[in-house]
Amino acid sequence: MDQETLTHAWEVLQDAYQAQMEGDYDRAVELYHSSLELHPTAEAHTFLGWTYHFQGKLEDAIAECRRAIEIDPDFGNPYNDTRRQCAASRKLSKSSRAMRSPARLSNLCAAC
Repeated sequence: MDQETLTHAWEVLQDAYQAQMEGDYDRAVELYHSSLELHPTAEAHTFLGWTYHFQGKLEDAIAECRRAIEIDPDFGNPYNDTRRQCAASRKLSKSSRAMRSPARLSNLCAAC
């Protein structure tokens, strides 16, 4: 992938984040998808997940965080975000204890 495409993906990601912060969630979703089409990153999936969370789309939010973990297992944010979203959907018991071992996330949050 060339540097120009990477730079454009990052710029679109920043625009998406700005739209999210302004509460324009539909626009943020569009922009996150555009960024992901250019260059998938754990960050874009994680922020898209939070946008879905704000829209009340918890299943979609959890799915995006799982995609982020697949891309970059060392990026910590989606583990915590998934725990919060599972807890919000009341499908994960003892969520804070579960996150002491991120490797257990897929087993403990399988019902999400």
